[in-house]
Amino acid sequence: MELYKNNQSLIGCAGSTSLSALAVAAHASGEVQVQVLIDTDGTVIAATVVSGHPLLQATAATAARGARFSPTKYKGELVKITGVIRYYFVAK
Repeated sequence: MELYKNNQSLIGCAGSTSLSALAVAAHASGEVQVQVLIDTDGTVIAATVVSGHPLLQATAATAARGARFSPTKYKGELVKITGVIRYYFVAK
């Protein structure tokens, strides 16, 4: 899966995340939105959950912090950017 935010391509995610036992037992599902600030080198330097199921928020925030993006240039200069990553969880 490839994700695009602000015309930038998600390169990958570091580490792995897993749902809490409570989230699994509760069959928590749905969308979680995480606002991110991306540094000039493409690393996420801030991640704040803006909406979503409370039992899924920590997992989404952890995944967002591990995301890596292509660096962004504006008028030839590397710049920080912000965007929203949407994670979708489906209970099984």
